[in-house]
Amino acid sequence: MAMEGLGVLVYERDISMDRGFREELTELMKGKESSSSQLVPPRVFVKERYVGGVEEVMRIVEDGCLGELLEGLPKLKVGFVCEGCGGVRFLPCF
Repeated sequence: MAMEGLGVLVYERDISMDRGFREELTELMKGKESSSSQLVPPRVFVKERYVGGVEEVMRIVEDGCLGELLEGLPKLKVGFVCEGCGGVRFLPCF
């Protein structure tokens, strides 16, 4: 929500709904955190770089650095509704 509040286009992948997404996240997280917390959502990546989970992202928000981190990313168009999930985000969205 913090990222969307800045108007940034967010791609969310639900690992509970798609095994391929879960496998992709497992691969991306190798060596980044202890295995027990690897797949606990959310895991945030910005510009192909791992940022962290909710605690790390909220720390960035509290430090006032989120806008700088998201600078240059595509913005969400006003009134845009995803054709894949209709904005519900419960369904896997491609």
